[in-house]
Amino acid sequence: MFTSDIPRSMHSAQILESTIPPVSDPIFREVDFWLECPINIRLPFHIWLFLDRLLLSLGCSSHAQSQAHIKKRVKKAAELLEQQSYEASSVVLVGHGITNLFIARELKKRGWCGPRIPKMEHWGCTTYSLG
Repeated sequence: MFTSDIPRSMHSAQILESTIPPVSDPIFREVDFWLECPINIRLPFHIWLFLDRLLLSLGCSSHAQSQAHIKKRVKKAAELLEQQSYEASSVVLVGHGITNLFIARELKKRGWCGPRIPKMEHWGCTTYSLG
């Protein structure tokens, strides 16, 4: 079982499987967004994501991860999961919504079968198989 090194992910992994300690790796961390709003505006997540990426593409970001860095990290994460799948009968990742989405896309590019979009709600479970 893999998880990011964020405490809430490690705790969730321990709840799912308490007998085997999860392997935590920062490669599975959620994507860092830089967009901060000084007032509490409630917008759907996809709107915040769009605004963040728009400003990033305009060069307004000072501390968010670049698209190139995210792609590199996602490829490395998919490689790790794929490699582990050859060594074990199954692999579990306790991760974060957007990062899981990007990893799912990368796995599908590599020939894995599964839904185009993984479940994004809390405790959502999505299965991919090498087919």
